[in-house]
Amino acid sequence: MIEFAGLEEFRDAKLKSLSSGMLVRLAFATAIRADGDILLLDEVMAVGDAQFQRKCIDTFTELKRAGRTIVLVSHDLNAVQRFCDRVFWLDRGRVVMEGSGTDVVQAYLMTMQKVGLEVTSLDHAEASGHRWGDGRIRISQAQLETEDGRPVTRVRAGRRLVLRLQATASGHCPRPVFGIIVWLGGQLIYSTNTVLLGIPIETLDAGDTCTLEMSFVTSLINGQYTMTLAVADRDGTAYDWINHVVTFLVEGSHCGEGIADLAGEIRCEVTKREPGVAARLAP
Repeated sequence: MIEFAGLEEFRDAKLKSLSSGMLVRLAFATAIRADGDILLLDEVMAVGDAQFQRKCIDTFTELKRAGRTIVLVSHDLNAVQRFCDRVFWLDRGRVVMEGSGTDVVQAYLMTMQKVGLEVTSLDHAEASGHRWGDGRIRISQAQLETEDGRPVTRVRAGRRLVLRLQATASGHCPRPVFGIIVWLGGQLIYSTNTVLLGIPIETLDAGDTCTLEMSFVTSLINGQYTMTLAVADRDGTAYDWINHVVTFLVEGSHCGEGIADLAGEIRCEVTKREPGVAARLAP
């Protein structure tokens, strides 16, 4: 159990000296060896490194093959889709929806994207960890779309998406800069802005409205991603900064580990020992 949890060097440590993540890993390693009919796991995939998560995946597969019942409580939508035969979406203890992983996750993502900009409002008197800024420019709409303009929350790896933003100025903003940050959990995956892309934004004054379309390719591994949206002055003064307001799911990637899908291709040519006989394998 200690080896499974990756805690060999802490074998002699007291439990109270272990971090919360270490304790969860140790508890999971203990629970999977218990002879119980039902295994209840709460956010176990959120702790540990890639090696521990691979162990969890292998364990889930073995338990399902053995016919064990697993109740997985998680915000990791990729894990939910991958392992769960039936999914229940709960909101404050109330069942919002139940069904297949694909149907429930898609409905959840669409709902979260629609209400993303409504869950908090910019309050000049009170800052928030979710959204802050002096309000001279305010992002009022944000939506992910396909290249032909269809709203989307789910995309195959390697496809191009378009983020459509609309913002309104309430004061004089001589040098606005719009930017995005893409996250996978707590890991920063990508960031860019209009300055880096060489796109100058003209001065905005009170009442002016600005609409932007920022496109990018989802060269990413499978997973649930969030986007932080921001607009600021070139001196760094934030007008409007909203953390994790847009959510989308990437699927269909052939990448094993890492953060990027580089769309690798393999060609192989095999030459048989018999002279003059060769076989070429398609990619």
